[in-house]
Amino acid sequence: MIKTRTTAIAMAGVLTASLGLAACGGSNNAASPTAATNSTASDVSNATDVPEWAVADEEAQAQDTTAQAELPAQYDMREKGLVTPVKRQNPWGTCWAFGVTAAVESSILSATDSTYDEIGLDLSEKHLAYFGLSPITEDEDPEQAGEGIHMLDENAKPNDIYNSGGNPVFASTLLSSGVGPIDESLFPYRGAEGITTYDYITSTDKETVIRDYIVPNFESFTGGTVDDYIANHDDANTADEAYEALYNARVERYKNMNEYFMEDDWTIPELGKDGMYNRWLSQGFVLKNGNILPDIRTAEGQVAAKQEMLAGRAVAVAYISDQSMPDQGEGKLINLDTWAHFSGSEDQALAAEHEVCIVGWDDNYAKENFNEQLRPTIDGAWLVKNSWGSETDASADDLGNVVNSAPWGIVDESGKHTGYFWLSYQDGSLAKAETFDFSGDQDWEGAVQAMQHDYLPAVDRYYYPEQPSEDVVSSANVFQTQYDTTLKSVAMHASQANTRVTIALYRLNDGATEPTDGELLWRTTEEFEFAGYHRLSLDKTIAIKKGERIAAVSTTSSVGEDGKRTYGTSVAVGSTKKGAEGMSELFPQTQYAIGVVNKGESYVYENGTWKDWADVLAEKDAKEKESGYDFAGAFSFDNFGIKVFAEPTV
Repeated sequence: MIKTRTTAIAMAGVLTASLGLAACGGSNNAASPTAATNSTASDVSNATDVPEWAVADEEAQAQDTTAQAELPAQYDMREKGLVTPVKRQNPWGTCWAFGVTAAVESSILSATDSTYDEIGLDLSEKHLAYFGLSPITEDEDPEQAGEGIHMLDENAKPNDIYNSGGNPVFASTLLSSGVGPIDESLFPYRGAEGITTYDYITSTDKETVIRDYIVPNFESFTGGTVDDYIANHDDANTADEAYEALYNARVERYKNMNEYFMEDDWTIPELGKDGMYNRWLSQGFVLKNGNILPDIRTAEGQVAAKQEMLAGRAVAVAYISDQSMPDQGEGKLINLDTWAHFSGSEDQALAAEHEVCIVGWDDNYAKENFNEQLRPTIDGAWLVKNSWGSETDASADDLGNVVNSAPWGIVDESGKHTGYFWLSYQDGSLAKAETFDFSGDQDWEGAVQAMQHDYLPAVDRYYYPEQPSEDVVSSANVFQTQYDTTLKSVAMHASQANTRVTIALYRLNDGATEPTDGELLWRTTEEFEFAGYHRLSLDKTIAIKKGERIAAVSTTSSVGEDGKRTYGTSVAVGSTKKGAEGMSELFPQTQYAIGVVNKGESYVYENGTWKDWADVLAEKDAKEKESGYDFAGAFSFDNFGIKVFAEPTV
């Protein structure tokens, strides 16, 4: 079946899977338990039998994903016109959507050889956040209905998904299959009625506001309990006085710093007025690569991040912030005079809970600019675009409301806050750095649709086999066309950096039970510098008739420190409801995952034999339950993230 669907890309260890890490959606960054290391050692292949679909093209060249330019000591993408205005994520913990969208906007400006002043690009964070955290419905795809992210609290309100967290791979999941990016004007960051918080507070009687708004949200507004508030404030000795004081503070706050009301209806209908599924609307920009960068705390990762910015691609990244949202009180990690942030040099990547966008750097930014009691030992910092508002970038929206204004961030020469801050190179919480490489040609491949089976946003990845194999391991997805079509491109996920990928397409024979039982239509090999999602255009025209089945076969391998080439594959994985509940004692959980894998969709090749992925997972589950494995039933697995993009023949 041809489906316009989502994929999942991430790189982390399955045994540390965690869905909702914070209101702002930070990301864990655990190392894979099975990922092979890469080196420049000579390639010694021990594979005794390489089937035709896995034969690497000896003339294949590495895909140029970064601009290998000399690195300046300072760089600021704003000076190139490649950065859009700072926004404000309130009232929700949707920093992941804002950080990623900021990076996507910069990439598109660069790819289209444009600047913000020229085209005023403004993409919808609401669309990204809502569909990244909404499972597939029965109407959208009855075969895999329910796959995706679900709220752990069965009594959760529909709006609560905006506070349940996310990370860059949620965005790659959507963008890689044509879900967005979409213009802000179609899905603006507000509820259906467009009610501001100030409108609600000042037009509703105080008792109702306190009962329905202040009391239920007291802890999220203050970052503590009522007792904490009473202990730290002179204006309240009782709970009622605390509620009254917070009410008065909210009235004053929203006189000058407004936002849209969180109790409005922020959901997005499944269908638009034109009868199209809102989930799969796109502006026409095509994601070619979702590049997962090396650990940005290392020299290799720093160079990669800088090269990506020089190539016009800002970097989405997670770190430990002072607070998960800007109105939860000031912390101790940022110097409010210099707006220089440092959360310590020790490894804290698992605790990263706020997503932002890096748009520049300064190798000479002095360590003395950071707080004296917590200061890095080296100079150098990233220039970071936050999503907590700005005074310099604030402007009225289409309803006349200035909602992105806040006195936060580095102060400019006129004394106004810009919404930016400095983040030390040495910060030990930096995690999940990713860039998004778009095609600069909106007509690239035309109006194509995606054939795919993978909808589960990847929180982690499960590696198969669990130890890399010296013999060939391949994965495949099988699709059946609903109409005459022309194949345009194929995409897959590379789970490691410096990966060789061989992709093959087959037209299957009638009655074929294996994904390579048929005519080999096309094969290519690429070397990828970065892990992540990668999409390759076909160099020939391939026509497929209605009802025919095709298979896309992916073989990924890398060279280890011993110089030997090993093979493996991976799929997206998330915690089941059982797993999320079990991990709640270690990490607060708000979500769980459901993956739907039907027979005949995905296959894996190992030890010279193709197996249906649904059978492999069923066998794995049965063995774990029989053995009494502690994590049995704790994880939900997806189909392989292999896609074929096709254009219907008119």
